[in-house]
Amino acid sequence: YQNRVENMILTPLFDEVYEKELGAFGRHFQHKTRDFGLGSSDVGNISQVVPTIQPTINITDGPTPWHTEASKAAACSEKGLASIRIGATVLALTALDLIEDPALLEKIKQETRHFAKRQLTWFRHERNVTWIDVTQYEDAGEIAEWISTNIIRR
Repeated sequence: YQNRVENMILTPLFDEVYEKELGAFGRHFQHKTRDFGLGSSDVGNISQVVPTIQPTINITDGPTPWHTEASKAAACSEKGLASIRIGATVLALTALDLIEDPALLEKIKQETRHFAKRQLTWFRHERNVTWIDVTQYEDAGEIAEWISTNIIRR
């Protein structure tokens, strides 16, 4: 089972730093909406704790389904390897920007905290949300059992 990545805390200022570095390589940032599909990572959960970006970079000229032989071949192609090098370089330069400008990093952290607070306020007003204090359980199995008994079987 994989959660949808729809609870990601967006950090526009962090995106701007990445976008500036990407532009130096002649690439353009394409903003995604919150409904861009299923995710295959826990980046949304990570973004609840630390400022997070989830950039992608094209490795082909057209759409290629992820986790397929075609995407593997694209990643190993000349364009794919060049794109991967650019992506890694842009991420490194983005990190360097934040290291060299502690005030910018602090603004990004503050932006993340403010968005998280707004998100929690919204969730508190939702009637269909059940909050679970996971610190009350020994392991994930106990949590799953509680969910199964108290939420799924209601």
